[in-house]
Amino acid sequence: MYKIVKCLALGLALFTCCVNMQVLAKSSVLTIKLATTDWCPYACEMDKNHKGLAYDYVEYIFSKYDIQADIVSFPWARAIRQVNIGARHGLLTAVHSESPNLMFTSEPMMSYQMCFYGLPTSKWEYVDQGSLSEVLLAVISQYGYGSPVDDYLADQENTKKVIELSGDLGLQRLMSLVQVGRAEVFIEDKNVFNWFNKTHKLTGGSNFKQLGCLDETPFYLALSSELPWAKEVVKLLNLEFASKFNHNWLKQHKSVNYQ
Repeated sequence: MYKIVKCLALGLALFTCCVNMQVLAKSSVLTIKLATTDWCPYACEMDKNHKGLAYDYVEYIFSKYDIQADIVSFPWARAIRQVNIGARHGLLTAVHSESPNLMFTSEPMMSYQMCFYGLPTSKWEYVDQGSLSEVLLAVISQYGYGSPVDDYLADQENTKKVIELSGDLGLQRLMSLVQVGRAEVFIEDKNVFNWFNKTHKLTGGSNFKQLGCLDETPFYLALSSELPWAKEVVKLLNLEFASKFNHNWLKQHKSVNYQ
């Protein structure tokens, strides 16, 4: 009996959420304006044939409810600022350390894994936070890299060992810094690094060597808490991000379009 009641309660919750979103979407077509950055294969500004895995996934989910997704790419620091000043409703992909003031989904959209890269001749390898002080590290301003890198970057005593970049073409510029000797190591998600090498016809091993990785980190969609419909949309996304059917769609979509 308990199982039956529990199933009915869950079904009612799902139905109520979906009905509320359908009414909201159909009464006045809801367009959700999200900011992102060029972070292919998750969000691709420069690739005419691919919008990005996260971009496609959110569009696919919103299309079920007749919700329009308006997703625009900016340099990352500017993308965050666009949301904070109310010019955009939220961030397509984010972690809590980047914008703790926003309302995040409790279910992750997917995950990423940050790795360190240097020249093939590099003898350094990431071991723990202490090993970061042994190299000159290049990073993108206001990125959330995960622990313990974020803690290292937040410590003012480490500023002389870090080069921060802002603006467009982040990965290309990180690579250039290491190639010309202005930095020794840069950090980037392994899928982003591999996708860049693939689309630019490069062989990653001959240009850069992987020097260790952090643990995988989940990322989320985040909305401004000031929006009257934000809680309903977050509830909807939590249900969709938790769906095994959607996980299978995402896996298949990735294998066909982004591998």
